[in-house]
Amino acid sequence: MPHVRGLRGHLLAAIAAFSCLAGLQSASARDLTDAENTMLNTAVETYDKAMESKDLQILVRAIPPRIVRKMAEHDKVSESDIRKTLAELIGQTLEALRVQSFTMNMAEAQQGQIADGTPYLLIPTETVMTTGGEDKSLMRSATLALQDEGLWYLVRGSDAQQVAILREAYPEYEAVAFPDATMELVKE
Repeated sequence: MPHVRGLRGHLLAAIAAFSCLAGLQSASARDLTDAENTMLNTAVETYDKAMESKDLQILVRAIPPRIVRKMAEHDKVSESDIRKTLAELIGQTLEALRVQSFTMNMAEAQQGQIADGTPYLLIPTETVMTTGGEDKSLMRSATLALQDEGLWYLVRGSDAQQVAILREAYPEYEAVAFPDATMELVKE
């Protein structure tokens, strides 16, 4: 597909594979409703299981729809084509990085809200992976849980390009600060 090269750059901005988002906690953020909390916990559990089983369709469905739409507009292809290509690229990434463990810590999640009062959470996330030989690396990051049309989506990212595509698709997150992830070798 000719649009794959363009997608590789956007992939880094959109998919939930091996990066981080972090931001500011709002002191006045409203509590999640019981329904929001249940839906969020279900989304996180489903995503955790999808990472373990490498279920590409679930991982792609976790990408917020406006990000997929922006990518499709940019590359002048259908959203379906974007999702298919993202699934292929996520699969390649998971094979290359060989995830040993993936954990989102909901107990330590920080809650904030955007200007209209919509809540979001920054969930501490740890990924242990190998990238070649026997050495393992631990990435500590945060996963952004955001709502779109009443559903929860999960976004991870760590560089300016990733933050830019999120903010292009979701300008209401402009005020959220996104520091880098940390990476260290795991000594066994």
